[in-house]
Amino acid sequence: RNPVDRAFSKFCQFRRDGLEPLADFGDALDAEADRVRANWSSTWYYQGRGLYHEQLSRYTQLFPRERILVLLYDEFSAEPHAALRRIFGFLGVDEAFAPDLSQRHNVSQRTLYAPRSRRLHRWLGSPKLTGGARTRRHGVLGRLRRAVVDANTTELPSNHPPPLSAPLRKRLVNVFRRDVEDLARLLDRDLSSWLRT
Repeated sequence: RNPVDRAFSKFCQFRRDGLEPLADFGDALDAEADRVRANWSSTWYYQGRGLYHEQLSRYTQLFPRERILVLLYDEFSAEPHAALRRIFGFLGVDEAFAPDLSQRHNVSQRTLYAPRSRRLHRWLGSPKLTGGARTRRHGVLGRLRRAVVDANTTELPSNHPPPLSAPLRKRLVNVFRRDVEDLARLLDRDLSSWLRT
């Protein structure tokens, strides 16, 4: 997925779920180096998680390129059946199988919420409260935390998060530029649309 869009989407998701203590995306980007030093889970690395070439290169050094299939999110979104046929062919299973894609699963809730108590919201969003992101969402503590977050939030009038500002988009494009160019060469794909501001 376009790393800029992925980073902002993750920020919006974490804000919605009470997992991101900073309300401003720019501030969260600025905080990333401190979060790395403080050993936060990498799920809060909005920039670091988008360095795909850096991550994929580790696999291409260990496995032959023909053993790795990389699909773009936009391709899967635009033509899910074609993307699944490519996956099935890569895995050597029946490419003619057509799964039912009429129902979408794990659809993001685009509603934004505001905390009633900002202090409580910040405390609940602290990544050190119960450990990693997985622990926070699962088990008794995760369910209890979710119930308190729900009780402490009120729905905002807009059903959509604000768009990513042009200056922040440009900033992130510059962060990801070299990695995207390297990834394009590695995949032999045109990823120039990811670098548009």
